[in-house]
Amino acid sequence: MPEIVMAIAAGTKVVSTAMQINEMKDARKEALRAQQAEREVQREQNRRAVVNTLRKARIQRAMVQQSASNTGAMGSGQAGAIGSIASQAGSSIGFQGMQQQAASNISMFNKRASAAESRAGTFGALSDLSGQAFNYAKSFT
Repeated sequence: MPEIVMAIAAGTKVVSTAMQINEMKDARKEALRAQQAEREVQREQNRRAVVNTLRKARIQRAMVQQSASNTGAMGSGQAGAIGSIASQAGSSIGFQGMQQQAASNISMFNKRASAAESRAGTFGALSDLSGQAFNYAKSFT
């Protein structure tokens, strides 16, 4: 009778392990899809932020040019103001790119951590099962 129980338990374990592995693969695929969607949202947010930064810079530049034209003071002051606006816009765009890269890295590290936790859980379950099988077999000797 113990042989039948052991055979049923072993068969059940094989099937359940195979199903667990398949479910883990599906979970990883879905996690990857979610991360891809998140990256697309981040890219779109970054693109919109860059467009907004450039729009503001163009407006500021136009205001400087209009002010200089109205006062008749076109020259190095105007050029300096426009240069400053361009520099600030470039700095802002660079910072937005850095933020996007940091968010991408965070997503990648979270994915790796999740995968490692999943593998650890699988090996833990295998370890528990091995211990239970050993104790069960030992009880008959």
